[in-house]
Amino acid sequence: MIQADGNWLMIDGALNPVDAQFEFKTPPIYEVIRLVDGLPLFFEAHMDRLARSFEIAGETVWLSRSEIAGQIRRLTEKEARYNYNARLEMGRDAEGVPHSLLFFSPTSYPAEEMYRQGVRTTMAEIVRETPQAKIFRKGYYDRVSQIRKETGAFEVILHDEAGKLSEGSRSNLFFIKQGSLYSARSSDILLGISRLHVIKCVKDLGIPLVERDIYLDELDDFNACFLSGTSLHLLPIAEIDRHRYASAENELFKRLSARFMEMVAENLDQTRRQYE
Repeated sequence: MIQADGNWLMIDGALNPVDAQFEFKTPPIYEVIRLVDGLPLFFEAHMDRLARSFEIAGETVWLSRSEIAGQIRRLTEKEARYNYNARLEMGRDAEGVPHSLLFFSPTSYPAEEMYRQGVRTTMAEIVRETPQAKIFRKGYYDRVSQIRKETGAFEVILHDEAGKLSEGSRSNLFFIKQGSLYSARSSDILLGISRLHVIKCVKDLGIPLVERDIYLDELDDFNACFLSGTSLHLLPIAEIDRHRYASAENELFKRLSARFMEMVAENLDQTRRQYE
């Protein structure tokens, strides 16, 4: 069943009622794109990652960027919903015919209080398959949802059997220590669009970035940590289970967050000029 919000969705570029039924034969490749005032944020970066996901799966994207942008515009105008998350899914049916779905996915953004105080997270031993490709895995989604429901945590931080941390279940993870930013190795995680722009912010601000293996027994060594993601932007962490952080008050985090929001405004201006 399609988990769509609103009254309409698009199947192969055609508007359909939201209760229209469609199933892919195998898990589809997907992207979730945040709309801000009707504009797709970091659209080009999302399209670059979509192409990489298809390459990993041995496929080629069959829709052009302008076609996808046009579909997003049509759905946005039809729904009159301009600040929400749109989800694009692409895959094949039982006969091997390629199809695309575009719809608004149920969306909630963090409350202002979460940005002021930070959020509570928990950890789980989960390793994502093909972490660098955005492929929907229902079993993974269901397990993470159950953990969040049982613990009340905002996010689930993933680690492997050896205790090596990777990322959040739906976000990327960063740590701060002594003026430097730390992250898991790029090869071990989904290369999130917001993460990509965090790294650009780091370069702009001259902040050292260290990519290396990070383990559970190091959690008390860091001064602060935060999540990045499409619906989150940069969100400070107050707790990872028993570990406590004053992340929202960290000066380096504040600098990064401010530069990130400047980059959001710059990207929206660029997208407006390119696709409107």
